[in-house]
Amino acid sequence: MKAKKLNAPSTKHAAKDTTKDNTRLNKLLPLKHETLILPQAKKVKLHSYAEILLNENSVQNLVSRRIKTAQEFFKAHIDDALLALPIFKQQLALLKKKRVKNTDPLILKIADIGSGNGIPGIPLAIMFPDVSFLLIERSLKRAAFLVALKEKLQLQNVEVLNKNLQEIRLGTSPSSALFKKPDIITARAFASTEKILQDTKLMSSSDTCFLLYKGRETVLTKELTLAKKSEKREFSAYVHRLHRQSQTEPERHLLEIHFY
Repeated sequence: MKAKKLNAPSTKHAAKDTTKDNTRLNKLLPLKHETLILPQAKKVKLHSYAEILLNENSVQNLVSRRIKTAQEFFKAHIDDALLALPIFKQQLALLKKKRVKNTDPLILKIADIGSGNGIPGIPLAIMFPDVSFLLIERSLKRAAFLVALKEKLQLQNVEVLNKNLQEIRLGTSPSSALFKKPDIITARAFASTEKILQDTKLMSSSDTCFLLYKGRETVLTKELTLAKKSEKREFSAYVHRLHRQSQTEPERHLLEIHFY
């Protein structure tokens, strides 16, 4: 059954999915960024990030050269990353409750794979200063930019790892926060769902939640079909349709995946 044929449940009940293919289309309440109340310090860091990136864009291609101003970058990329903020908040709250019950360490970890220019990892790290972030980037030049960005923005909760995704084996050193397996894996404009699930096997666990930024629903549905055919592990998938400011803006969805 294709996700688009299903009724749209509320966010509260998405986790109780019992459909045959374990895929749900979840239409969120509209989220407009002008209604987000951000502390001034976070606004300043987000705008500083945009300015730093645009300066670096003249040295290496981090975003389209058509983006000339910090405001344009903010709208095209930072706003886009923050569309999923309510879903990340919900998942982090659920994980925190689970940690308290299991007496596990309370520090949660999010891995942004193929981080590139820092989207979505950097905006999310600014919004969640109490969460540990691991930005994974195979390009040495871009990884160096992320390290410099971390220092300039004074993001103490961010670590950068310059490695190919397939080579990363996390969970091998329990005493090191850097090598702790992530609670959430996220990515934006990186790879197909099938490839992401395959390439992160050594760095994730059955408890890891995947929150992947995706575009058109038709493409996303095809990706899910291929992933279900190739993936031996069983998983449930929830498709969150994110709000668009206008019909001229491209579709944006967040794919939520849980293994069981």
